[in-house]
Amino acid sequence: MLRLAFTAFDNRPGGEVTAEAFTLDHGKLEAWPDGRLVARHIDSQWHMDGRVFVRFECAARVMCLFEGSEATEKHGPFDELACVDGVLWVESHAIAALKEGEWSSMVTKRRWPRLRLTAEPPES
Repeated sequence: MLRLAFTAFDNRPGGEVTAEAFTLDHGKLEAWPDGRLVARHIDSQWHMDGRVFVRFECAARVMCLFEGSEATEKHGPFDELACVDGVLWVESHAIAALKEGEWSSMVTKRRWPRLRLTAEPPES
């Protein structure tokens, strides 16, 4: 399970959301497997339940999967990540940016319609 913790512009903690995975699809953040809308990214901020947040963080072993109709690009696992101003950060490295409704991989420079965050699979 992954937990996202949201933070307001003045560093006040906001809501926390837990799910098996999350998708960032255009400007929407959805929790899976149920596809529940968690937040919308509007004007560089996350809007959730009538509140506005500037960032969310995930402090679990997390995988990032860029997804398209016929291909994927996988990165991680990472110990933690943060999404601030439409940019996904791992430590001080930007790995993805939301541009014109699509996620751009900073590693390959390829654009993707969807970015999925999942927990690292357990070791066999």
